[in-house]
Amino acid sequence: MLVISDEKERILIQDLIELAGEKMNNPDDFRGIVGGDYGEIVKVFGIEVAVRMYIHFRGCSLGFPKHFYRPEYVVSIASTCSNRRDREHIAMTCGYTSQWIERMVRESFKSE
Repeated sequence: MLVISDEKERILIQDLIELAGEKMNNPDDFRGIVGGDYGEIVKVFGIEVAVRMYIHFRGCSLGFPKHFYRPEYVVSIASTCSNRRDREHIAMTCGYTSQWIERMVRESFKSE
């Protein structure tokens, strides 16, 4: 279900529906009329998120970091593990190499 929280969003949704015509049955149908990266955003997150991103970020270039967690956080977790396999699992899960984790854990122990 589409929840409209902003007047700009409401107007834009109405415009999109008018452009789509009577073929619009559900929010997934927006994927066919929204272009470029916005079409991918609609596919993954839905029309509501795509409209909000369009309103607030249009014209901007967004870059998403490769790593989700901050390196300091990952090292703090890995440094609590005494087992190398556990640290390898943390590294793989967080997108870091096990060599990087091992080096950072050693450096964190040196600085203490």
